[in-house]
Amino acid sequence: MAVRSVFHEGHASGDVDCAIMPYCPLDDGCLISLWDAWNRFMRSIYLGSAAGPTSGIGGQHYTPTQPRDESECLRVLVLAAGQKGSGITISAGEPKWFVVSSVYAIATSLELPNATAIANAVTQNTIQVDSGDRIDNPVEEIRAFRNYVAHKSHAEASRLRAFMSSGDSDLSDHMHEKARGGVTRFDDWVDGLIGLAWDAAL
Repeated sequence: MAVRSVFHEGHASGDVDCAIMPYCPLDDGCLISLWDAWNRFMRSIYLGSAAGPTSGIGGQHYTPTQPRDESECLRVLVLAAGQKGSGITISAGEPKWFVVSSVYAIATSLELPNATAIANAVTQNTIQVDSGDRIDNPVEEIRAFRNYVAHKSHAEASRLRAFMSSGDSDLSDHMHEKARGGVTRFDDWVDGLIGLAWDAAL
């Protein structure tokens, strides 16, 4: 993944002082780019599955009850979000595709035949990655760090510190911290999202 390469090659760009904690603009950008890629993947698997017959990478064939194009999908989801307790949050005319708790509501509102496959994949607690290791689902951790990068507030900083090791002084330390097998936590995030995407597309 190109974002991973940039992350490993560019940390020497240095940190910027901030009243809450110093930050590295390049690392921040890599995190935002990773989160954006995940959001676009989730959007594409919902809309692609709704558009017509599809085949999962495991060979399973799926045909939606009622094929819908993008505009019709968005109309259906906005209407569904208006129902009390729908679990779907709309922002700028579209659902927040990345919200884990919304995955089943979005998939069932669109009547996707692979709704359960997508939901089971995205909500699993641990994911098997290419190395054969199982790692924790990173989505909520990445989301907390993304929110801090976007808002740089004390409230968001408090949320992300719950994920950080005691020796980490800032977001960059946490992202570069060695995790399983000597890889960085950022690598774990990338591998975790790839594993989730693979499972969702079966």
